[in-house]
Amino acid sequence: MPDGSESGSSSVDVGYFALHGITSGPNDDFNFMFNRLAIKEGWSKTQRKKRRHEAIAGEIEAIYGADTTKLEKWQELCRDVRIEPVPQSITKCKKALGSVYVNLVNLINHRRNRSVPVILFPNYQAFRTWTLGGKKFGDRIFPKKLAKEEGFVKALLKDLHFPF
Repeated sequence: MPDGSESGSSSVDVGYFALHGITSGPNDDFNFMFNRLAIKEGWSKTQRKKRRHEAIAGEIEAIYGADTTKLEKWQELCRDVRIEPVPQSITKCKKALGSVYVNLVNLINHRRNRSVPVILFPNYQAFRTWTLGGKKFGDRIFPKKLAKEEGFVKALLKDLHFPF
């Protein structure tokens, strides 16, 4: 299995945080960076919740790009979540990603620092239980309405309301 290094890692000085004047080191994880930004901006708890989702989407876009018509970016995402063999079309990539259960923040942290392993949940129930089990209900949920219709984030989102 490729270690993902050939697909490169995103620069720590691009993305949502860099656009907001927050620089980082390669070992600074998403939550650390987000908290620094929230303190800098003086965000309330309500603002933090809204901005957190924007930051996740912004970081994913910085990693994989905004152009969802590029097969190599879909293949890069598939490699990052250890799909083997890597599909040879966008449609097949999307289909394969449909059966992957991964936390978006963990995926971002992996791309920022390749020594952080991607945590793949073994099945829907394990993913659902973990996601719904945050400190506060919903703090681990990314709102579907914020995902772009055909974007990389949307390809990884799962419906948590109805068990399959």
